[in-house]
Amino acid sequence: MLLQAAPSHAQWCGKSDEALFDDLGSMLWAGSPPSGERPYIYTMAAPWCPYCTQLFKTFQSDRYSFDIRYFEIWPTGDVHRNQIADVALNGTNSALARIYLQRKFSRDGISDAQRSLANEVQEILSIVIDERYRDRFSQPKMASPTSIALLDGKIVVIEGTPNLQALERLSGSMRRHGRDDRLSGLVRAGIPSEVPAPDAYYAVRDNVEIRILPDEKAVGAICLKYTQGLRFDGIVTVSGREWLVTRPFRPDTTLRLYALKDDFVSATVLDQQKQ
Repeated sequence: MLLQAAPSHAQWCGKSDEALFDDLGSMLWAGSPPSGERPYIYTMAAPWCPYCTQLFKTFQSDRYSFDIRYFEIWPTGDVHRNQIADVALNGTNSALARIYLQRKFSRDGISDAQRSLANEVQEILSIVIDERYRDRFSQPKMASPTSIALLDGKIVVIEGTPNLQALERLSGSMRRHGRDDRLSGLVRAGIPSEVPAPDAYYAVRDNVEIRILPDEKAVGAICLKYTQGLRFDGIVTVSGREWLVTRPFRPDTTLRLYALKDDFVSATVLDQQKQ
C-alpha cells in the first residue's frame, strides 16, 4: 500500500495523532517557510540517499499544493555530519539544495559543539520515529526516505519514495495548521553542563514525557506512568528550569534525553515523607 494508516487506537502518552504529528514541528526540519495555509508532510531522509536526491529534484521542478519538510539523518562520515548540521540549523530549501544539488555544505556560524548536538538530536529523532512506528513498516528498519503525513486526523507512514501525484490528490486532507516553533535556537545555544543527580526519580502523574531536548515543546521519546521511575545521570538548568538527564540508549553512546524535574519526585523525598 502507498499509505499505511495508523490504527485508530494507536495513541502514545495520551496524545492524539494530531498532537503527535504537531510535535514534529518543534524539531530541526528544513523546507519552505510555514505559510499557515499550505499542507505539508515530513520526510526522514539522508544526505547520501539517491532516492532522496531524486525526490528533492522532482519536488522542486514541479508545482505542488503541499510542502515537504525534511529531517536529515543517518550520516556515514564527516561530510554528512556537516550537511546534517547545516540543514538542521539553517532550516531552508537553500541548505537542502546544498546537499542534493551541489553536494556541499556550509559551516558558517556552526561550531563543532553545535554540529555535534544537531547530529545527536537528529539521531535520537530517527530512533524515536523508528520505535514509535515500527509496527507500520514492512521492513525491519525504517527506510530512506520514509514520510509521515496526517490525513483526516490520522498519521500515515509512507515507505520509500512517496508518490507525489497521489499525495497531491490527497493534499486537501493533509495537516495545514500545526506548530512551527523549531528549537534550532536551543541547539545553537547549547545544553549547559550537568551537575550530578545521585538519586532515583519517580513520575508524579501519568503521561510524563522524557524529551529529545530540554524544552516542553520537544518531541517525547519515553512516556512514563504515575510512580514509574528512572535513575538519572544529571541535572541541567535551561531558562531557569531544571531538567533531569538520562542516557537510555546504547551504553557506548552519549545520546541524552531530558525530563522536566517538576514532573518527578526523588527517592530521598519519598523516604522522608514515609518517616
